[in-house]
Amino acid sequence: MKKKKWKYVFLCLSLWIVVIGLKIYDIYRVKDLDDAISFDEQSFTSMGFTKDKSLIRGDQAYEWFTKDPDTVKELMNFLSQYKVKKEPGKVYEKHLNNSEPIEFYISNQGKPIIVDFYKNDVHVFVGHYYKVLNGPIDMNWIKEFSDKHMEEGILNEG
Repeated sequence: MKKKKWKYVFLCLSLWIVVIGLKIYDIYRVKDLDDAISFDEQSFTSMGFTKDKSLIRGDQAYEWFTKDPDTVKELMNFLSQYKVKKEPGKVYEKHLNNSEPIEFYISNQGKPIIVDFYKNDVHVFVGHYYKVLNGPIDMNWIKEFSDKHMEEGILNEG
């Protein structure tokens, strides 16, 4: 009876180790940036976007925001071309330059998504730091995207 009990304990422990190992592998594997952000179109409600915090007036949170899911899909489609790998926060902080990040906030029916990104680094709040492997991110495209949607979107509300 004791041998059978130890077999079950060993089997459960082995299974637990495999599951944890697969989870760690999934967290640290190379993935597309849009996969790291985990945008769910079905639960989307709005997105706020800021490329220059000095343009935010008063108590507003973002330069502009939109409730159009196609705007977010356009951004995610662009970001999907970049491959990222998770890295520890201390390593991420060393890579940062003194420039302000571009930030967007996706509100949905579940947990909100907040993303800060630079040319070669991305922070998906809270605590998910990524290095862009095939960057830098095309910041000119991002600025054009923001300018285009700022005209279409709702300015300085959010």
